[in-house]
Amino acid sequence: MQMSEGSMQPEAQKGLKPTLQKQGMFLACQLKPASNVVIDLPDNAGIDCLAIAVSKVILNHNVLQLELKPPSTAISSCIFDCWRTDIP
Repeated sequence: MQMSEGSMQPEAQKGLKPTLQKQGMFLACQLKPASNVVIDLPDNAGIDCLAIAVSKVILNHNVLQLELKPPSTAISSCIFDCWRTDIP
């Protein structure tokens, strides 16, 4: 994820390359905003990484919760809720 407005605690960028930190990139699973922030989806240049799906839970007809774990133990696993906006 990439923050375009607001501020974040250093823990949200722990483990990222300095070049990505300067671009406002952060780990969504580590962000604890203290005020309003604006988050953008970055382009995919240089931020692709592999992940292992640890669990998948269907929360309702258009929301899927994924727990992803990177192949490295340097970063802990993250849980994402994904939803489709094209289904009423």
